[in-house]
Amino acid sequence: MNFTCLIVDGDDSFVEKLEKTLVLLPVQVKIKRVPQDVDQIAELIFEEAERSVDLLLILGGVDVRSAAVSSTAVKRICDERVYTLETYLCELLAQHKECILTSPTAGMRKKTLIVSLPQHEAILKVLHLIFEALKGG
Repeated sequence: MNFTCLIVDGDDSFVEKLEKTLVLLPVQVKIKRVPQDVDQIAELIFEEAERSVDLLLILGGVDVRSAAVSSTAVKRICDERVYTLETYLCELLAQHKECILTSPTAGMRKKTLIVSLPQHEAILKVLHLIFEALKGG
């Protein structure tokens, strides 16, 4: 499985926790740090989808107070949205008051699943579910 993770203005302690979680998963991950710039994020999403990456995870940049640049970029590039996954992610994140003003977004571009999520420990649990779903087809 090809997996790329874009970290938007990443917090070092969160990135460290993410790397520890990813080591437990049976995938090779390419991690890139990117600035909080919607055009640059959209361009990277487009490039990764053109490379036929199975999963593109964007962490950070979903805070609606900061224009939710990652979510905006995903919406620009996706061929279609995955509303069931978005609904599940919203419900999961609503359990954490610090995530209420976030806009998780999920969609597809060609055969790439694209998911933008906040940099919050709650999403580390979701990664296992996403990978299981991808393995199942």
